[in-house]
Amino acid sequence: MKKKKKEIENELVATSWVNESSFPQMFEHAQKLVTSALVPFKKPEDLVLVWQYGKDIGLSFSQAINELYPIPGSGGTRVCAGVHVHEGILLAGDIQYEIIEDAIEVQHYKIKGLGTVILSMKEVQQKIEEGYYQIVTPADFDKNGKLNIEQTAKFFIMRIDCPHLPEGYSNRRTSIRFIRKSKNIDQIVDYYLHEAAQAGFLSKGNWVQHQRAMLYARCFTKGAKRYGSDLLKNLGETSEVAQYSGVDYTFDEKGNATIDTSFEEVEEDVEISDKSE
Repeated sequence: MKKKKKEIENELVATSWVNESSFPQMFEHAQKLVTSALVPFKKPEDLVLVWQYGKDIGLSFSQAINELYPIPGSGGTRVCAGVHVHEGILLAGDIQYEIIEDAIEVQHYKIKGLGTVILSMKEVQQKIEEGYYQIVTPADFDKNGKLNIEQTAKFFIMRIDCPHLPEGYSNRRTSIRFIRKSKNIDQIVDYYLHEAAQAGFLSKGNWVQHQRAMLYARCFTKGAKRYGSDLLKNLGETSEVAQYSGVDYTFDEKGNATIDTSFEEVEEDVEISDKSE
């Protein structure tokens, strides 16, 4: 028989149980909480997981249960949070960040003798003014493939299509600078739209509707994991973990990811059936 919400509230004294460190006692509290409307979880093990994880990364109990998601996958359940939680953890530590480029359009260029580079229009123009690049097109070659124009810069460059993007897509780049003075880190991290295409993300509506926010989320978490893994303690980003785990999620223009929790209900039904047997 389920207890009423008021009975559960009376049993759980806020000043003591939220700081509980014993796993059996945490699990006991979790079993009581999931039968009420006090927490957004249906399974006590999920509540204990995010509760302990929140403590590990410095979140209060209320923050943990509202900001952290447990997502099951082939490697076990993974705890994750939206990118804004990652931002807060890094800022509370000793990492600062600065957005350098926000989903700017970039083009792929083949440079004779150097291979392929990805450049923004601003970068190309700067190099042209410095006498470093000279743009050529197919019209500048004769029928034998030899250039028929005078070289006025150090390198010829010619724009080519990005091989990883479907037709109709322009490549874009988000760049974020991460600064961690205590470890002498001052680095810029890039994330390109073609990386999302290579990972199979562009088939999802979130990448079509909220491309700028998705690029930012991927770029930020890429840099955060690289330079702040000790602060994040393997905390995943919600949309990324959900994507790889095959769990549906929605993403808004502010960068907030929300998962579809229907999979929890299915698992809960199975567990109830097993126990009744």
